[in-house]
Amino acid sequence: MRVLARYLSNEDRLQLQSQLSLGSIWEDEAEMPRWVGNVTPILHSQEEFTDLKNRRQHLLDEKKRCDLEEREMQVRANEEAERAQLNRLLLRYQSNPARVRFEDPLRNVCLKCGTSVNWEGLTRKCPSCKESWYSSHCSCQNGRVDSRDPDTPRCSDCGWLRCADCGACKDGCRTNPSESVPSGPRQRA
Repeated sequence: MRVLARYLSNEDRLQLQSQLSLGSIWEDEAEMPRWVGNVTPILHSQEEFTDLKNRRQHLLDEKKRCDLEEREMQVRANEEAERAQLNRLLLRYQSNPARVRFEDPLRNVCLKCGTSVNWEGLTRKCPSCKESWYSSHCSCQNGRVDSRDPDTPRCSDCGWLRCADCGACKDGCRTNPSESVPSGPRQRA
């Protein structure tokens, strides 16, 4: 290789140097062909070669930093979009909670004050205003119940929420529709 470098014109040598430069061609040294590491020091002095490696590393670090910033910006944009969507849903259902049971993002949000709730079990309780509500699926597995939704009122007999899809409440309640199967999942009427 040293012999090749001796016989190249200055213009050819500069062109080859630019093509073999470690600048930004390969992000990972494992991807870099072995000949680049062998040829580059021949075409450059040791100082130039070290400078090229340092510039390459600086460019890679800068690219990683920019990629990270871009991912963080995307996460923030997604969070802002989710917050805006949640605020729109909240405004919509605060005045009329009918069909709120179908809005997954609102299951853990208090309609009274807008506070997000961490919960265990099926009953949620707002730490801010102390409002509590129940939200779950019906045992028919097709419907949802939410105590804030006027379409899923409590059964006057057992006190469980009545499913708007199948009309059932607690398994075994005498007020359940005749189509329900007490021992298994209910079928839609």
